Amino acid sequence: MTTMQGILGQSKATAILQSALASDRTHHAWIFHGNEGVGKFTTANAFARILLCHDPQTDLAGQREACGGCESCKRIDHPEAVHPDLHIVQKELAAQSSVATVRSRKLLSIPVDLLREYVIGGETSDGKFHDAAASKSPALRHGKVFIIDEAHLLAPVGQNTLLKTLEEPPPNTYFILVTHQLDQLLITIRSRCQAVSFASLPDEVINQWLANNELNLTERETQWFIHFCNGSLGLAEMTRKFELVQWARDLLPGVMELSRGKAAPMLGSDTAEKIDALAKTWVDSHKGASKEAANKMAAHLMFHLLGQYARSRMQHIAESAPVNDPITNEQQLGPWLCLIDSLTISQKALSSNVNLTLVMDHLFSHWQQAVNAQCYEPLQWQ
Repeated sequence: MTTMQGILGQSKATAILQSALASDRTHHAWIFHGNEGVGKFTTANAFARILLCHDPQTDLAGQREACGGCESCKRIDHPEAVHPDLHIVQKELAAQSSVATVRSRKLLSIPVDLLREYVIGGETSDGKFHDAAASKSPALRHGKVFIIDEAHLLAPVGQNTLLKTLEEPPPNTYFILVTHQLDQLLITIRSRCQAVSFASLPDEVINQWLANNELNLTERETQWFIHFCNGSLGLAEMTRKFELVQWARDLLPGVMELSRGKAAPMLGSDTAEKIDALAKTWVDSHKGASKEAANKMAAHLMFHLLGQYARSRMQHIAESAPVNDPITNEQQLGPWLCLIDSLTISQKALSSNVNLTLVMDHLFSHWQQAVNAQCYEPLQWQ
C-alpha cells in the first residue's frame, strides 16, 4: 500500500490533505480531480488509510501517516484481506451486485442501484430494500471511508440521490469522489465537497519510472514515451502493459507517408485491428468488462497516440521554420492541424457506434486527399 509520503509528483495536493489532517477537523467529503493516471485513486487510498488508522503518527516535519501496525492498517495492507470500513465503489462492482439487471448491464456507468446497495441504502429496481452502509456503525469503531472512483460516471439521478448523504453525513464517515471530468459532477455535489486538484506529473517522474522498469527503449523512443504519457503514470503503465511503443513503431511511418501525400492503403485497417486486439485483451483480463467500453478505451489510446504525434510534428515545424515565411509555415502545419481536427470528429463518430474499420479508413483516406489537394478541411460524417 502506497503511503501519503510515497505519492509521486503531487506535493500540492498532499499538502492540502496533510493540513486537513493536522487540524483534526477533516472535511467529510472530497473531490480528487485531475488528468487520468496522475495518482488520484492511489492518494485516495493512502488518505483513507490514515483516516481509518487507530494510531496515526506525526513525524518531525508535521506529516501525518498511518501507523502500519493496527488492525485497520493490517487489513488495508494485506492484499487478500477485506477492510469492513473501507468501501470502494467502481463501475466494475456491478458484476457483484445482487440486482440482476445491474449484473447483466454493460459496465459503462455507475447505476443508482449500485449506490443504494453499497452506500446510501433504499429500494433498488428489483423491489428489495437495502440498509445504508454509510449509516452503519464502523466495524472497527474508528470511522468509514467511501471512495467513488470515476465519479463522473454517476448519472444525474445517482448524483442527486447521493446529495442528501453528503449534506447530512453520518459521524466519522468520509466520502472521496475521484474523477478526471470534474465538469460532469453537478454543481450541488461540488459545492458540498472540498476539491483537490492533481497536476500532471513532471517528465522526471516518468523518466525515473522508465529507468525502474527497464523497457530497453532507444533514446528517440524514450522521448516519444515521455511525450505520449503526458505526465500520467497510469498511461505509462498501460503503454508498457499493452506494448503501445510497438504501435508507434508500426503505425507512425505510415502516418508520415500520408503527411507527404503518399499512399498507405493498410493504415486504416491496421489501426482498427490494433484497437480491437487491445480491447479483447482488456476484456479477457478484466472480469465483467464491457467490450464496447474496452473498444472506446483502446480507440481513445489510438487517437491520443496520433494526436500527440501530430502535435509533436507541429512543434518541430514551428521551431525550425523561418519566422518571416508565413505561407511556408501554413503549408507545413496544415496537414497536421487537419489531422487533429479529423481525429476529434472521428472519435465522435465512434461514440455514435459507427463501425471502427470504416471510421479509421475514412479518416486516413480523407487526410491523404486533403494533403494532396492542399485543402485542409476536416472530414465530415453524414
